[in-house]
Amino acid sequence: MASIWTGCSKVQLQAQLLKKETLISRLEFVRDNGEVVHMDGFISIYYLKDLVMYENPDFNEYSKVDLDKNGDFISDTFLKNDTSFRYFIHKYGDETGIQYDSLTAVKGKIFPLDSLLKIKAFKGMNFYDVKNERLVSKEKIVDTMVQRTIPRVKFDLSYPDSSYYYYSKSPTNLVYSFSKYLDSTRKNHKLFKVRIVYKPTFDKAFKIHVPRREFYFEIKEDTIRNRKLILALFKRFSKDVSPSNK
Repeated sequence: MASIWTGCSKVQLQAQLLKKETLISRLEFVRDNGEVVHMDGFISIYYLKDLVMYENPDFNEYSKVDLDKNGDFISDTFLKNDTSFRYFIHKYGDETGIQYDSLTAVKGKIFPLDSLLKIKAFKGMNFYDVKNERLVSKEKIVDTMVQRTIPRVKFDLSYPDSSYYYYSKSPTNLVYSFSKYLDSTRKNHKLFKVRIVYKPTFDKAFKIHVPRREFYFEIKEDTIRNRKLILALFKRFSKDVSPSNK
């Protein structure tokens, strides 16, 4: 089984220019009553020299709660929603880094890299089974190679009906790797998108009809819109970890 996060080679991180990639995910889960729950997310990854930063969005919703004179709930009125960001920075090879809630934060917080990647970048999520998956088709679309696999044995409903792997033709500037193993299976290609598809079925255990659903992952190069802030955060991190500040 191959891990969805395999890290970045040190050579790749030596580029002097600031670089940004965004990992997009769209997940569909089924509740016990057959309702499909959609979970969309993204996290941006910045690279500068031997430093890596994860820009994680927090989605906030604000509302006004009205209570009567006894303190009992009357109504809840939606006001607005917005998005704030937290920044996690570490040096390549380190197991911990520093989290900043903003550039003006008085002090950063130490965070374990492994835990962050498990929660936000799907580290440890096994989506390819070397022994149980069978290649059934491959198609070239311009510079993209699409491979479809199916499980040899579908032991239970957690096994997908089809998995699609999208490879871009090298050279590619992507640093993030879904799987070093899958990257190695296609010469001069790099995996940049994965779709895991489940057909409609009937769950005998819960006695519910389960609709079609899909897990979607894609990594892509992205435009840097807040360059000054990102560079300032990298500079802040370098200053905070400097031996003179310890």
